[in-house]
Amino acid sequence: RYLIGLKDKLNKEFGIERPFDIGIQFHITATEQEWLWNAKKFEYQSLLEHLKSIAEIGDVRITEFSISNTNDEQEQKDILHTIIEAFIDSKAGKSFMMWDPIGSALNRNIDVMPNLVNTSYKPKFMFDELYTIIQSKL
Repeated sequence: RYLIGLKDKLNKEFGIERPFDIGIQFHITATEQEWLWNAKKFEYQSLLEHLKSIAEIGDVRITEFSISNTNDEQEQKDILHTIIEAFIDSKAGKSFMMWDPIGSALNRNIDVMPNLVNTSYKPKFMFDELYTIIQSKL
């Protein structure tokens, strides 16, 4: 609400239409963690609507995306689909970055984007899944 009011003020006083660039970190976990977002709380439609409402304030960028605490390939794919499809379908997204795509973080269970590429940068199953999602949205 504060940003909407500030946006309106900047528009009226200076003619600036979209003064904000909203960066969101999406560190998603498949288990309960104090500081990570639980994947079970994300649903495509509600995330889509949330992203659209944020886009009224400014451009939306996912600045860090990671999936942690699951070795289940289907669960990883499901999380990826929910976030990426809502982000693309909202038409709000301007950029999307993954956090630690080769899993080089010191703690391998937190803050990594598992199964995207290996340490030689060869694609793994999540790379193929991401490619499939993007291609289906073109």
